[in-house]
Order: sequence, then structure tokens, then C-alpha cells
Amino acid sequence: MSAKLDLSALKNIDFDKWIAFLKQRWVPITCGLIVIIAPLAAYFSLDFVRAPVVAKIKDRVDAYEKLGGLEKTSVDVRAADGSVKTESAFINKALIEELTKHQEALAADAQGIYQSAVDRNRAGRSVAGELATYLPKPKTENLRNVDLLRDNALPVLVTQRDALMTSIMKMAGPSKSEEALDRVQRAETEHLTGVLMKKQRSEVTDPKELAELNARLVDTRLALITENAAGIEVYLRPGAIVWRDKLASAKDGDSKAAPGVEFALAQLFQFQWDMWVVEDVLKAIRQVNSKTDASGKQTPLGVVQAPVKCINRLLVTPIPGLVPADAAAGATPDASTEAPAGEAIDPKADVAPDFAASINGLRTNQLFDVRDATLVVVCETSAIPKLVNALSAQNFITVTGLSLVPADTFAAARQGYAFGSQPCSEVTLKLQSVWLRDWTTESMPKGMMAAIKTAGKPAPPEAGASAAPAAGG
Repeated sequence: MSAKLDLSALKNIDFDKWIAFLKQRWVPITCGLIVIIAPLAAYFSLDFVRAPVVAKIKDRVDAYEKLGGLEKTSVDVRAADGSVKTESAFINKALIEELTKHQEALAADAQGIYQSAVDRNRAGRSVAGELATYLPKPKTENLRNVDLLRDNALPVLVTQRDALMTSIMKMAGPSKSEEALDRVQRAETEHLTGVLMKKQRSEVTDPKELAELNARLVDTRLALITENAAGIEVYLRPGAIVWRDKLASAKDGDSKAAPGVEFALAQLFQFQWDMWVVEDVLKAIRQVNSKTDASGKQTPLGVVQAPVKCINRLLVTPIPGLVPADAAAGATPDASTEAPAGEAIDPKADVAPDFAASINGLRTNQLFDVRDATLVVVCETSAIPKLVNALSAQNFITVTGLSLVPADTFAAARQGYAFGSQPCSEVTLKLQSVWLRDWTTESMPKGMMAAIKTAGKPAPPEAGASAAPAAGG
């Protein structure tokens, strides 16, 4: 039930008495109302005036604090070792200039280090003298002919290869079997006729005389092996270094067809590149097989005293696509005759390791190529760490795999190899070598650039092109 407002009581109020009362007491009543109402009115009226002022002051305080924050800032200073140290500093013109100089100096140092790496990797190498007539592209149009490349350019590489094999160190196999047989037969004849006074071996029946004859023949054979080893720094088994030096035949017999010519040029460059890899490996072996005196001069050791005894095999893995399975059948795959597709070389780009590609994270990328190789040698077992260290110190080579088995030195001696008295092992090493594209692309034909997917060096800014091939036809 809802309440009802009862106004009937108002009829009983004597308003004349209340008016008379207010007339008599109006002064105190008015003062009381002023005391109560005035502060309330002042408060509410002040809030309308104060709010904009407070907001303005707050804005000014925030702006001041922002200026204070700008006065000091955190600066990342990069050290020469690549570490970064954060410092708090006041911003000023001198600070900005010094930081700029510091960063420019670090950039110059990085460029200098990179250039040193390029120089070390290159080691003064370039394509063989006369081969420059054909690489990165033939100097004249009439030289763009697969048959001419096979007849004229390929022999230049073979000559350079032969010179390389004799210039690094003395490598050879054992004495020829015909020579050994002749020396032993002559020794047998001399002993039979000169010592035993016999005409032929069947006449020797005395066990003592037969033992003397056999000992003479063994000494003769060992003397021949030792004599042959005296002029050798490391043995090289026949065919141990696998050279790829056969150009694929021109497709359909057209020796001037652009794809065939580009493929042949790419193969020529690969043969040259393989030679550079072999050169580095042989130089590392020479380092192990040399004695260094106090002045730093190296003296080569004979194979009997040298740690690395024999090179059984050295194979450089070919570039994918440049040694087709049907090359021997005369089929030539297509090669790009346009500008190679791929990234331009950028030394500043981050090259992330890829441990799925190799144990050390190295893989071919826009900055460098990784060439794989397999080396099998007979080495003194105690000197294997020295060989690994020498390879690792030679032009960015990494040993990614190693296995070994004992070497049978007696069986080797029967074949004419003198390995000495120290225990030896046959060691198989998996190698990776890094080749910076900064210099390799200078003489690289378009077919090779297309195979490894590089655009070469970017053109200088004034050339108007951001990424143009550095080489190729």
C-alpha cells in the first residue's frame, strides 16, 4: 500500500506568527545561512575556476619531465670485439660527433677485416693466364665454340695442373715394377755367378746359400725403395687426385649453341676452382711434412721421416648440376644465357648458421660458397692431430669428419712404399672450404653464376644499377 502525503496539517500553521518571528530574528538567521551556504558555494564555484588551471599545470609538468628525459639518453657503444655496452649520457653536439666517428671507425675496421679475409682466401690467385681469354666470357664471338674450348682452353688448365703438382712439393709413386724387377734380377745374377759360382738359381741346393741369396735380393729391393724415397716428400698413388677435365659434348653436334657454350665455360671454371681446392690441401700437407727452424724457415722432410706418408685419394665434390650423369653420352643440359638469378653479394648481410646442412653450420649462401672434399692419406697415427690443425689453418678449411684404420706397412713395402718404422693409419677426412664470392665471381661465367644462384657484386651507386652481375657474358 503506497504512502500518501498528508497536506492537511498545513492548514493549521499560523503564518502570521512565523513572519513576525522572522522579522524579529532575521539578522542571526541570515548570518547562519551565510556561514553554512557561503563555503559550499565558494567550493563549487572555485572548482569551476581551478580545474582548467590544474590541467594546464599538469601539462607543463609533463612537458618538463619529457624535456628532462630527452636531456639524458641511453647510448649503445659497440666495442671492437662486437660486444655492446649501454651508457647513460647527456645529449650534446660533441657526443653525437664522437659517436658518429666511433661508428665510422668500426665500420672501416669491419671492412678492413673483410678485405683481409678476401685477400687471404684469394691468395693472389686468378684463372690461368691464357684462360683469361675465355673466362668469364670469350673475348671474341668466334671463340664461343665448345670444340675450341676443348682444344685450346682445356690444355691450358692441364698445363697449370701439371705445374702445380711439381711446384708445391715432390710427389711420386714407388719405383716402377719393371725397374725393381730389373734391379733384383741383376743382383741375383751377380750373386749366383760372382759369389756362389752358379749359372742359375736351380743349382743352389744348400739351404745356407739359398738363404744368403734371398737376403741379397731383399736388401736389393729395400735399397731400391729407400733410394726412391730419398727424393720424395709424400707418396702419391696413381690416380689419387681425381681431376675432372673432360668437357661435355655439344648437344646435337652444335658446338656454337649458346647453352652448350655456357655449360662448357662453367665446367672450365669448375676445373680451375677444383685446382684451387687441391692446392690448399697440398699446401697443408706440405706444412705438416716440413721442419721449421727458429728463423721460421721450412725444410721439407723425406717421406720416411715425414708424418704424412701417402695420398691415397683426394676428391673435390663437384658443383651440383655441372657434372650431369649423361654428360658422357653427349647430352648437354641447358645453361642460362640470361643474367643469372640470385642474390647480390652483401658483406653486411647476416649469415645464419645452418646445422642441418653441416656439423659446423656452414652452407653456401649469397656471401660465400662451401666446397666439400674427401682426403684419404696414410699418416703416422701420432701426427693425425697435427694434420687436422694444418688443414684447419689453411684458407678457411674445416675438418668435418674423420675415420681411420691401421695401415699395413709391410704390405705397402711389398708394393714399393717406404713408410718408416712408426705406426701408421689410413685416415679419411671430410673437408669443407669456404670461397668468398667477392673475388671468385670476377672470373665466373654466367653458367656457373646461374648454377650457384648469385648475381655477383652489386654495381656501384653511380652506375645506376643496384644489383648487376659482376661477371659472365
